[in-house]
Amino acid sequence: MWAIAYILLLSRIKSSWDNTPPFHDTVNTLLGSTPKVSVIVAARNEATDIAACLQSIVCNDYRNAQGKPLYEIIVIDDHSTDTTAEIVATIAIANEPHCSIKIYSLPNGQTGKKAALTYAVAKASHPILLCTDADCTVSSTWIVDRVRSLEASEASAQSGLVYMKDDETLLTRFQMMDYLATMAITNHGYYTQQFQLANGANLSYYKAAFEEVRGYEGNEHIASGDDVFLVYKIAKSHRVTFAKNLSSVVYTQPEQTWSALWQQRKRWATKATIANNLHLNTIQIFVFMYCVIILLAILLGLALYPTLFFAGMMALSIKVGMDYLFLSSLARDFRSEKIMKSFAKSFIIYFFHILSSGWFAVVKGKYQWKERSTK
Repeated sequence: MWAIAYILLLSRIKSSWDNTPPFHDTVNTLLGSTPKVSVIVAARNEATDIAACLQSIVCNDYRNAQGKPLYEIIVIDDHSTDTTAEIVATIAIANEPHCSIKIYSLPNGQTGKKAALTYAVAKASHPILLCTDADCTVSSTWIVDRVRSLEASEASAQSGLVYMKDDETLLTRFQMMDYLATMAITNHGYYTQQFQLANGANLSYYKAAFEEVRGYEGNEHIASGDDVFLVYKIAKSHRVTFAKNLSSVVYTQPEQTWSALWQQRKRWATKATIANNLHLNTIQIFVFMYCVIILLAILLGLALYPTLFFAGMMALSIKVGMDYLFLSSLARDFRSEKIMKSFAKSFIIYFFHILSSGWFAVVKGKYQWKERSTK
């Protein structure tokens, strides 16, 4: 019964993905307008990646008929202890004729990404806010694609695709498969209008909507979840959508060590149950329980009941087969079929990753993020 339910669940998520078209501009112009955009980047200790991030944004040629830039870049430095601020300042001077890059330091007494984003919104000059992370790179058409899809969808906020580039290591390919599944589940929530997820590395919304819902008020005490909580709040009174536009994918950097990945997933798990959405929580609990049942059936079968062992192995085989079909199809859409060479090892890791994530979602604990101990 659990195996059948799992087959149906993945089939529904994949069907939602296949039946969701990308947003396209229905006219040659941006619905008759060229709205100005504030691109927001919150940064802490990103000296390694911030230059590539800003250069990729600067390469966007989003201008009016007179050739003037229609966007500004706002970087909020969250008390970095490296040379992040100095690098941003140097790039700002070099690109001053092309576009405006402003850097602000988060005031003393304020820390964390939510505080940085709130500060950035207050400094933003333009009505549309487009957010990405300091370790990400974007395409040269990212701004125009995101503005077009936001306006075409008539939404107040819109989440977008986030992915990684393959470096052929097991660590990266594991994360890529996880991102594929996450993007498909995110799309499923919007397609069925049952729940809203988001990734702050590729998120757009109107400044007026942020101010109307009072930003992160009410969940400031939770270090993670700036993206999910904001979209969830906006969705209560406004239309929110998901842009399944492969032309505007944002590429993020994978975690470089298993230890860093572990800390990241502990951080993500802390927000898993807080949004309190029945449909999303049902999916999360079901997948977690399916893995628990498989593991218990195999272990008890080995110790006591051989029949139970074979039942557990059958359920595991069904999960392996469905996961492979599901992920390989998504990988083809993202033109990254090569990552499936690491599927077997990734599946084993992911099986126990689901179990640990379920545990940390319930039993909150501390984690390390950007040289800070947080919970």
